Amino acid sequence: MVKKKIKKEIAWFNYIGFGILAICYLGALWNVYKIKKDEIIDNKKVIRICHWQLELGYRDAMQTIIDRFEQKYPDVKVVQIPISEKTYGQWVTTQLIGRTAPDIIEMGMFNVKEALPRYFIPLTDTLRKPNPFNADNPELKNVPWMDTFNDGLQSSYVPELIDYYRVGFNTFTVRIFYNKELFRRILKTDKPPRNLRELFDYCERIKAYEQQWNKRVADYNRSHDLQKNKIIVTPIASAKYQTNLFKSRYTTMLTSDRYMGLDSNCNGTVDDAELFAGLLNNNLVVNDEKYRMAHLLQRQLAEYFPRGFMSLGRMDSGFSFIQSRAAMITSGSWDASSYIKQAKDQPFGDIILTINNRQVTDSADAVKILITGVTAGKPVKLTVEREGARKTFTVKPLNADNIFTAYGIEIKDFPNSDNKLVPVITIVDSASPASVAGLKPRKCFEIGVFDFPMPDKSNPVYGKYVVGEVVELASTGGAYGVCKFSKNRDLALKFLQFCTTPENNEEFNRICQWMPVIKGAKIPEALRPFKPHAEGYSGSLGFKRNTRTGTLEKQTFWPFISGAITYEQFAEKIIARLPDAAARDYDTARRDATEQIPDRLLRRSIYLAQVIFPAGNQPTEKSLNKLASTWDVLVTAMTAINRINAQIKPFINQPEESEFNRKFFNSYKAIKQ
Repeated sequence: MVKKKIKKEIAWFNYIGFGILAICYLGALWNVYKIKKDEIIDNKKVIRICHWQLELGYRDAMQTIIDRFEQKYPDVKVVQIPISEKTYGQWVTTQLIGRTAPDIIEMGMFNVKEALPRYFIPLTDTLRKPNPFNADNPELKNVPWMDTFNDGLQSSYVPELIDYYRVGFNTFTVRIFYNKELFRRILKTDKPPRNLRELFDYCERIKAYEQQWNKRVADYNRSHDLQKNKIIVTPIASAKYQTNLFKSRYTTMLTSDRYMGLDSNCNGTVDDAELFAGLLNNNLVVNDEKYRMAHLLQRQLAEYFPRGFMSLGRMDSGFSFIQSRAAMITSGSWDASSYIKQAKDQPFGDIILTINNRQVTDSADAVKILITGVTAGKPVKLTVEREGARKTFTVKPLNADNIFTAYGIEIKDFPNSDNKLVPVITIVDSASPASVAGLKPRKCFEIGVFDFPMPDKSNPVYGKYVVGEVVELASTGGAYGVCKFSKNRDLALKFLQFCTTPENNEEFNRICQWMPVIKGAKIPEALRPFKPHAEGYSGSLGFKRNTRTGTLEKQTFWPFISGAITYEQFAEKIIARLPDAAARDYDTARRDATEQIPDRLLRRSIYLAQVIFPAGNQPTEKSLNKLASTWDVLVTAMTAINRINAQIKPFINQPEESEFNRKFFNSYKAIKQ
């Protein structure tokens, strides 16, 4: 009997297993049906577009433009595929290798440089022609598509491949967001700081406010059973992400002139050859006064970041700011709409309607009635509106001469949804009659935006080192390319053209609250403070990313910025390892410059063949333009190694000129052995 019972139970488990398997199988079939329905059953042409932009409003903006496109072309279905940035790179790489990638792919999070020639189509020829969707625009109808972008798509050109491969929808700048409510409460103003000295003053006052408040809390808790909670108000919410934004801006403000001093060929950038020459002729040194002051400024800023900021992520610092635990935060225009909406979505606070059944007109009226309740020594009945619902609370006040001590609340007037000023509870002390009764404070707040405050010339510490404002190139971002394996290349290109008309680009960015890139498209009103600086300085003293010297600088920077080591120790650590790191970078630069030439020669040969044997047996304007372009790129590649050698040659015969030079060449000789 027992064995039969066990067999029956096993049989039932098998049936359940088969049932679950059948449900999963049917679900998979349904998913395939949904995906293929438009293409197979409705006989539509399907193009898919993938991106990692999960910020508030972006998917809605994309869908709005998709709906417009589908309305214009009823036989087309456009599917957007949003993917988390954590997995985006792996997902796209896998899809590209398997030749199952979407038709349109956002560039980034994967090895774009290697993927472009292998998996994406060049867009140069199409970009040189007018955008057909601008035919009714008198200003742009005859303008090449590439020239309708504010930056002329300069940032999208790939010189190694002599082609354009991507088209973007947005541009970005970085600013500082601040909590106007905290500013009013602590600083008694909602105006942003006008210069760096005022920024530091604001930060000091915010720190002092937190310390004084928490000292009173500690004093109270020592003599009362009902314990108050301490508050956290950090001057600047920050993580490594924000730290790098600050570093980039302020290092440029203070050292861009020294950076340009390394630019021997006056092309506006410092290449490998110029960098090595700067190290060897003592023009690029870690103990440079400007370099030192830029780092000390950053160290001073870090004193106003939260404890352990280096272990925090970008989302952690953003959450701290939205929860009013920080007065300021640095981020880009891409976060503006998310921050503004999240701040507004916080609880509005209890709106006082009546006190002891007497209607309240404003905050002054509410305070007057509540003080009367203290005098009477009787409980007070408050009727409030909380998120659209009416609630009544009974509060028994303490004997005091102000409502904060008596009730544990502060009240101010704020505009409600009808833009009418109403009395709102803004603070509820954690150990108070109001807290015990269940009253809730206002959590939502208004966000302000301001640019990075510059040290003015009168600043006693940094003033004499300031070069000027930082230029913001406002290059095209959020760029997309068309996959080579797309079955509907022409439609994919047409969709990108449709997205980049002034009207559609403006509407797209209005919805996601980002900045447009097309001429004639207006910036959303909320993003006016993010308008790029057209004039200023660029470039900062330091070492290139993705090099050994850059890695050495970065690794040493974090212990310094956290306060673990002094600047002298920071400089000493870099100087000790810099010659060997620079020698290895020098060897890599020489090797890369040499290895590039065969590839460039091959590419030029291909274009030369197109000129000699074009369709129709006559050289075309297109092929001649390509040939001219390949000459420029080839000459640059072939002369790269010569430029590096020419920059280094004066120091080879005199390596003993400095200790750095001697160590540099000794390390290089050891590497080549």
